[in-house]
Amino acid sequence: IAMELAHEAAKLAAYADGQPITGEMVDALVPRHPDAKVYELADALAATDAARTYDLLQDLATGEEPVAPILVQVQLTNRFRALAQVQALGPSPSSEQVAAATGMKGYPAQIIAEQARSMPPGAAQNAVARLAALELELRVSELARLGRSRDDGERLVLETAARDLLTLARGGIPATDEA
Repeated sequence: IAMELAHEAAKLAAYADGQPITGEMVDALVPRHPDAKVYELADALAATDAARTYDLLQDLATGEEPVAPILVQVQLTNRFRALAQVQALGPSPSSEQVAAATGMKGYPAQIIAEQARSMPPGAAQNAVARLAALELELRVSELARLGRSRDDGERLVLETAARDLLTLARGGIPATDEA
């Protein structure tokens, strides 16, 4: 990753030709990391931003580089597992404690600690359980096979899980979809 960053920084410096590097330059020259949208999705879920969550889900499903729902599930599980580890440390863990529990340091550790504090106690652990259920739903549920294509059913299952994750992050209890 360090080599990639150095390459992109050199490319930006050459393009800027001594001028300050702008956000527009970065957007034009630096390719987005394929996982960036899923990280944004995790941030939107933790912030309980439903509109952003569903916009990102749409983009992940139909954008320029669609991402398989099972990959979204895996990455969200990793993120919420880290959130749960931080929540388990108590209300104000030190940066050293966050680093020891999650392996994250610096800015990522700061963000994960802020997100863990913003969520009700235990919400992240409940989200991990919901994401485990999502994995099963994506792999074996009949719901994942609804619609005109497999993608339709998988999107339904993923969007339902997102609804539940937003509810958990707000401190609520997800509705059951059973009749």
